Amino acid sequence: MKPNLTPTLVAAVLLVGLFTGSVVALRKLDTLRGREATLEEVLYVPSGQTLKRISLGYSGLLANIYWTRAVQYFGSRLWHSSHFELLAPLLDITTDLDPHLIVAYQTGSIFLSQRVPNGAGQPDKAVALLEKGIRANPEYWRLYFTLGFIHYLDRHDYKAAEQAFDRGSRISGALPFMKVMQPGWPNTPKIPPPLSRSGKRCTIQILIRWSAMRRPCTSYPSRPTPR
Repeated sequence: MKPNLTPTLVAAVLLVGLFTGSVVALRKLDTLRGREATLEEVLYVPSGQTLKRISLGYSGLLANIYWTRAVQYFGSRLWHSSHFELLAPLLDITTDLDPHLIVAYQTGSIFLSQRVPNGAGQPDKAVALLEKGIRANPEYWRLYFTLGFIHYLDRHDYKAAEQAFDRGSRISGALPFMKVMQPGWPNTPKIPPPLSRSGKRCTIQILIRWSAMRRPCTSYPSRPTPR
């Protein structure tokens, strides 16, 4: 009996149409209103879950395409625009396609959290992205550190920062300084607000630790590995 090739052919045609439509849609986003694309225009981009269902197993490839698109979108507006409405949706699509693409959570959350003109000025969306990453990668402790960093410096939610560091410190392989940055560790006071004198010293310490642990984007693992 000859195999029925009809479903495969239909799926292949749909995939080609999807890629073509995505390219047209993304170009439309660039040209329709120039740099100031509106939130409504993201509707031209298929959702991550829809893309994943019809990707024929190539969702990882599509995730990298959308991640590249998110980086290009951010870079094209950095210093030139205060409108980053499409950044969070692009990152959401990326991480729907590949929930284990760590760089999209780590670097994407920094893109979102930094104040304009250095970033999108959307720390709440950065937190949502990191929490999504933690749900998909609960054993990757660096996501908890980035979450605590954003709570502390960008949202000024010191309780949430302590909780994030505390959660991350319990992960196997987390570096020892995570315990120092959460309450309850012997002889270690709670993290003070950054506007106080002790808080300024603490902020500097956090930034030093943050800088020491940062690695180039190209060295982030595509899948979480114990650290």
